[in-house]
Amino acid sequence: MKIGIDGRSLTQRKAGVGYYLSEIISRWSHSCPNDNLQIFSNQAIDYPLKRGIEHHVNYNTFGLPWYVFRSHKNIIQQEPNIFWGAQNLLPRYLPKNFPAAITIHDCVHLQSLKYSPSLVHNLIHRYYFPKSIQRSFKIMAVSNFVADEIQKYFDIPHSSIEVIPLGVNPIFLKDGINSQKVSDTRKRYGLDSPYILSVGTLEPRKNLSILLHAFSLLPPSLQNKYQLVFAGKKGWRQRKFTKYLKSYEAKSQVKILGYVPRQDLAHIYSAAQVLVFPSRYEGFGLPLLEAMSAGCPVIACRTAAVQEVASTAAILLSPLSSAEDWSKSLSQVLESSSLKENLRMSGYDQAQKFSWDNCVRKTTEVLHSIGQ
Repeated sequence: MKIGIDGRSLTQRKAGVGYYLSEIISRWSHSCPNDNLQIFSNQAIDYPLKRGIEHHVNYNTFGLPWYVFRSHKNIIQQEPNIFWGAQNLLPRYLPKNFPAAITIHDCVHLQSLKYSPSLVHNLIHRYYFPKSIQRSFKIMAVSNFVADEIQKYFDIPHSSIEVIPLGVNPIFLKDGINSQKVSDTRKRYGLDSPYILSVGTLEPRKNLSILLHAFSLLPPSLQNKYQLVFAGKKGWRQRKFTKYLKSYEAKSQVKILGYVPRQDLAHIYSAAQVLVFPSRYEGFGLPLLEAMSAGCPVIACRTAAVQEVASTAAILLSPLSSAEDWSKSLSQVLESSSLKENLRMSGYDQAQKFSWDNCVRKTTEVLHSIGQ
């Protein structure tokens, strides 16, 4: 079967959706060796092309408008049997009888304008997201929370949505992480002291200011002992965070790493004392799985999707929790070796419940079902 795929997320510096798509494509041939994948994008992709995978690029600076309003021309020209919108949307002008499905990762554009990179991005999603849902032959969601959101906003029965959770890459498994490579990675990034870790794109919904505030409320003995490390590429609307950081009293203990490649990130998770994940809104929460798989204790915000992923294997705080609450939980983990060990063990066990192989199998089954 010839399957067209939205490949805009396969950039060199991938975020969550890019890693999701990379993991699925890399395993596709094991489930469906006779399929031919046609990847469409507006720029070069960072993914090795091999037998059964083709890339069709139409260079355009503005990826989202290109995809929604112009990509259909390239797609139709290649004549795939079906098209998969792997990132929430379908091209507006695909023929109505053309078999198509979407994966929905979140409904974040409906939560707040500040959670989108731009007003244009938000408006396009607000207008064309419902049309994509109506147009799709099949809808896939990455969590029950996202399925509930779709049902709530668009009156789509939950039974019509296929919930397919993500998985965790074996590079994050603690048993396979080399201690010497961990040491080398720490030296390269200047992580000389024990550290508290935050992972994710620097953007407003990640709620990173509360982590800075919580760190500043730690006893001086802990502030002096630990670094606070942020790993993730720069996002949008970071003026408030940047301004706060400039006047931050403990900024000598704060390290901004920027984008970190996955192999390095596995080492950084492995050596972290704790991952703190105060995000106000997530469709899934992949860093939680990665950290738990690497044996890193987790403190996170108790949102619906995070509860699905972490269950009882992490310390979860209410979205209404104060910086004092976060600081108190952070102190408890840092000062209790038994609590850290319990979180490591339960987190690792919880992470093993999620599998990319299962994700790929279920995704290909859904796509094949509309292309028969």
